[in-house]
Amino acid sequence: MIDFIPQALAGSGAGRALEVVVGALTLGFLGVFTWYGWLLTLQSQGNTSPMLVLPRPLWYAAVPTSGVVMIGYTIARW
Repeated sequence: MIDFIPQALAGSGAGRALEVVVGALTLGFLGVFTWYGWLLTLQSQGNTSPMLVLPRPLWYAAVPTSGVVMIGYTIARW
């Protein structure tokens, strides 16, 4: 049911336009996600978790890293 509109427009100019719009919106969201994840990682410098005694930037680095991976996948899929 979610793919109804893309499937109905497949092969047409409107279908390609929809792919471009959805791809651009996705890249925009992932760009913001990655940027603010990077800022969060930098902001947590010097903090350690009390229980595990691990640096918190190590945990938060997963956010911008996954953002970069998702951006790469979106571009490759386009």
